[in-house]
Amino acid sequence: MGSYRPTWKSSLAAISLALAAAFVLAAAGPNAENLNPALGETAAGDLVADAVRAATKADIAFVQAGILKPAALPQDLTAPPPVAPPPPGGWAGLLLAYPQERITVLTLDGGVVLSALQRSLSVLPIPHKGFLQVSGITVLLDAAAPPMKRVLSVAVAGAPLETARTYKVAMPSSLAGGYLGFFRLFNGAPRQELDTTLAQALTSYLAAKPHVPRAGERLRPTRG
Repeated sequence: MGSYRPTWKSSLAAISLALAAAFVLAAAGPNAENLNPALGETAAGDLVADAVRAATKADIAFVQAGILKPAALPQDLTAPPPVAPPPPGGWAGLLLAYPQERITVLTLDGGVVLSALQRSLSVLPIPHKGFLQVSGITVLLDAAAPPMKRVLSVAVAGAPLETARTYKVAMPSSLAGGYLGFFRLFNGAPRQELDTTLAQALTSYLAAKPHVPRAGERLRPTRG
């Protein structure tokens, strides 16, 4: 059987898809309204990920887009959500699709952390519930690169990710269980299942830091 030779139409479609992925991530940077957590980093996604990491003192936190609700946020969250009627649980009820889901901490080597990030970015520009909002890390990426090759570098607390080192990674229990295509990566990893819920983590975090973080500083697209 002869080798496959792409037509001009298939080549143009591939280029268009890559350019669309790059545009989506570049445009979705400071998205404080949290309207597109399935397409790029959002301030509210950063906030929830920070709360999960703070509650567990983990090195890294992942929060999948499917756990987040779209919601507009003011910069200061000391007041209750400005909606009527107010959601049960305050900001946690407004931001979280499953506020009573518990948190799990996995022990993962750096290679698995890298693969999880590659998986998170691989479906773009299609919206994906498995897109990961992150805390504790910064990622330099090329959204126009082929899937599973889009992450260029990762830093954990300012230091380069070490693929052979292990890290504590906190996340919602559904994600730790392999939801949304992460089963192959997370199955069998040492884990600590906590009684702390996402709502409890976020409420406690906001009591200490009632401000929305600046988005666009953790998932950093390369610029042309």
